[in-house]
Amino acid sequence: DNNFTRSNDVLANHIVGLSYNQTLFNGKMSNLFFVKDYINYLMVTQKDDYWVSGSDKVDKKSTKSYWGYGAAIRYTLLEELALKASYEHSVRLPLGNELLGNGTTVLPNLRLKPESSENFNLGFFGSAKSGGSHLFNYEANAFIRDASDYVRLVISERDGLSQYENVTSVNVKGLEGEFSYNYSDMLRFMANCSWQDARDMNKYKEDGKASITYKNKLPNRPWLFSNAEVDFYFRDLFGSDDKLRVGYHYQYVHWFYLTWEAYGLLDGKS
Repeated sequence: DNNFTRSNDVLANHIVGLSYNQTLFNGKMSNLFFVKDYINYLMVTQKDDYWVSGSDKVDKKSTKSYWGYGAAIRYTLLEELALKASYEHSVRLPLGNELLGNGTTVLPNLRLKPESSENFNLGFFGSAKSGGSHLFNYEANAFIRDASDYVRLVISERDGLSQYENVTSVNVKGLEGEFSYNYSDMLRFMANCSWQDARDMNKYKEDGKASITYKNKLPNRPWLFSNAEVDFYFRDLFGSDDKLRVGYHYQYVHWFYLTWEAYGLLDGKS
C-alpha cells in the first residue's frame, strides 16, 4: 500500500490500588474496602484514514486518570451456608486492539472512551459432606451492572471488518449458579448456568431522534449459556501413583442475534 504511513502509537495503562481487609466475629465475617486509580497514557501519530479512526479528533499525547472504589462483605452462617455482597464503581480501560485495531480486520477507534459501571452483587455459597466420601459444593449469584460508555465490537457483514464503539448507557442484570459433587476422589460432577440480560438504555440517538434499539438486547453477545462435566478417576492401574481420567464435557450456548433485534425482518435476521 503506497499510501500507507507508518505510525508509532503508544498505549500504556497503569492501575494502582489500595485495599483494607477486616475480619470479625472469630473469622465469620470478612470485609474488604478498596480504591483504585486507573491511569491511561496515549500517544497518537497515525494519520491514515483519520475519518475512520478519529485521529484528528483526539490529542496527540494525553494522560488521563479515573478513580474506582468498592466494598465487599462475606458472612459465614454455617459451613453449609455463607452470604456475600459487594459494590464497585469500576473502570475498564480500552485495550490496545480496541483503540488501535489489529491492522487487518479490526479498524482503530481513537475516540473510544473508558467503560465505567456501577456493579452490585449478591450471592450465597456453601459445602456439605456426607459419610466421609461425599462432598457437595454450590454457589449462586445475582448481579446488576449499570454501565456507561459500554465497549462493544461492531461487525460489518458486508466487508467483514469490525470496529469497537461505545454505547452510552447499558444495563446488565443476571443470575449464575454452579453445583459440584465429588465422591471419594473417584468421581467428580459439575454443572453451571449463566443468564445475562444486557440491554441498550439509550432512549435517543445523538441527533435527538428516538432510538429504535432502546431496551434491545446487545447484539453479538450470548445471554444464556451453561457447562457440565463428569470425570472418573482410576489410580494405580499400571504402577504406583499413576492416575487415569476419563471424562465427558458439555457446553451449551443459546442462539442470539448478531445485529440489533430491532433491525430488519424477523425471517431474515442473522
